[in-house]
Amino acid sequence: MSKYIFYPANRSAVPMCAAEAMKSKGYGVVNHACDSVTHILFPVPTFGADGKLRGGGDFEKILERMPKATLIGGKLPKIPGRKTIDLLDDAYYLAENASITAYCTLGLLMQNLPVVLR
Repeated sequence: MSKYIFYPANRSAVPMCAAEAMKSKGYGVVNHACDSVTHILFPVPTFGADGKLRGGGDFEKILERMPKATLIGGKLPKIPGRKTIDLLDDAYYLAENASITAYCTLGLLMQNLPVVLR
């Protein structure tokens, strides 16, 4: 098993998809908080406009249960002594996400426009 163990912070689509992708690459994934977790996967962005964790759950309790795990998400707060990977500060992530968004937009346009795109 991999030395990296990932935990999806909640059952919303993004952390679950990320966990499945990590699992398919041979990384460990658990569905419960435990001491062996090295990385916690949060939604991107992590918090909604109301300041609550997107997809549900209690951010502080999650952190308490896994005090050594690195946090991965978007627009994460700076937490002293805690390593974070903020995907919304990562140029590669942003470029890949923009490419996927553009591709999907073109697909929807081609399905719904009464004319051919040129």
